[in-house]
Amino acid sequence: MAKQTPEGRVKDAIRKYLKENHPDNFHFVPVSNGMGKHGIPDFICCIPTEITEEMVGHTLGVFVGIEAKTIKGKISPQQELRLGEIAAAHGGSLVVWGSDDVAKIGDYVWTAKYRRVEDGKPE
Repeated sequence: MAKQTPEGRVKDAIRKYLKENHPDNFHFVPVSNGMGKHGIPDFICCIPTEITEEMVGHTLGVFVGIEAKTIKGKISPQQELRLGEIAAAHGGSLVVWGSDDVAKIGDYVWTAKYRRVEDGKPE
């Protein structure tokens, strides 16, 4: 069995978090083969979320692009561009910096911020 990469562990933590905290989410992990757009986030998600007083009782799927990185990882210019494009289209985009940072997914979804999260790496 091949040894798992540090970023692979972050991705596993994201999968586990989504399954446990948002079991009715839709997500997929795009396969990069060099033929599509470069910099697509590691996870493309639609997470059911209730928003605004007038919409109480109605559920809206929030489009979220999640990029998985180790704490030592770096965002490529293409990844930064794609995350910005998602935010410009009123979707959610964020970077999870290591397995210990996955809880930010829930914080992000519950606040229903439709913009790029630019909070940087945790200390």
